[in-house]
Amino acid sequence: TDGEYRDDSHGRCVTIERYCEENIHINRDNLEDLIEAHKPTRLRRRDKRNHQIVFLYSEDDLDKISKKPAS
Repeated sequence: TDGEYRDDSHGRCVTIERYCEENIHINRDNLEDLIEAHKPTRLRRRDKRNHQIVFLYSEDDLDKISKKPAS
């Protein structure tokens, strides 16, 4: 993957970095806190650019939690 992946059951999945690049109004630290609080489903994939394992999250899930305050 190169920061995003199309999954049959989860739709478009992206890394935190890619999501923040596309949604510049979202602070990465705040998003990471929201992910920790809400524990959305994450997919593990190998990044083609550097051959590292990356975690991707459903764009729909990130949209939902980024609009909610951290609990």
